[in-house]
Amino acid sequence: MRPRLRSAALDRLAGRASLLASLRASLLAALLGVAGCGDGESPVEAFCEQWVTAYCEGNRDCCSVTEDTYADVDSCKAAQRARCALGTGTAFSGSPPLASFDSGEGSRALTDLREAAIAGTCSAPPALDDYALVIGTLVLGASCSPVGGDLSPIVACAPNSRCLLSASRTGTLTGQCVRESNDGAPCVVETCVPGFYCAGAGDPTSGDVGLCAERKADAEPCGSASECRTGVCVSELCGSFAGPGVSPWCVVGAGLGNIVPPLDDAGSDVDAGL
Repeated sequence: MRPRLRSAALDRLAGRASLLASLRASLLAALLGVAGCGDGESPVEAFCEQWVTAYCEGNRDCCSVTEDTYADVDSCKAAQRARCALGTGTAFSGSPPLASFDSGEGSRALTDLREAAIAGTCSAPPALDDYALVIGTLVLGASCSPVGGDLSPIVACAPNSRCLLSASRTGTLTGQCVRESNDGAPCVVETCVPGFYCAGAGDPTSGDVGLCAERKADAEPCGSASECRTGVCVSELCGSFAGPGVSPWCVVGAGLGNIVPPLDDAGSDVDAGL
């Protein structure tokens, strides 16, 4: 049995957990913000449409659980499209823009996703966070704080750096570009290179740091979704929305026409945060 913690300690832990959840949610919103499709399709929109198509073909060909497979590719695309859109906000539309989409990195991501979806040899699909899809220009030490509801500055730090966020007691987010951490290097929140997570998380309010570690494969033990390649931690095991041990191409309720559960509302024993 774990020792009982004093209420002050519980409050401190709860506050830290709430802060980290808020920071991860903000990063996710910046990376996966919904983009509308205009008459002229942007490189970002073209990438997202190809990513969603490849993902949905993988769900069709690689998931053997009927109720977790979409009825057809089009219904899958309708449900999944908003989860890929990125590259919107003032950081991308300013003159000159502070950030741009890396088409070369996008091509690499698409190749990896399609290879993972080859029928008969299906492997776990890569995550968007595995790739440096945005090229920023903000130098080390520069402010990357959100401006009102515009979160795009969060992804505008120059290559090899990340936006380190902190939150005030009132929930106001501020950010500063810091050097990106490699495998085994100290980190705070999500300052690790793509494909890695900050083990121990770190706490920007106290100066605590963690260590960057490679994200875990399906069925490996986890304490949070940020540790898993699939972005889902189910009952303390890395898995998918369909659960550990089930193909990560499966999506809970897909056969019923349901949209993927929101990342913060996937069930009491599921942690599907960033």
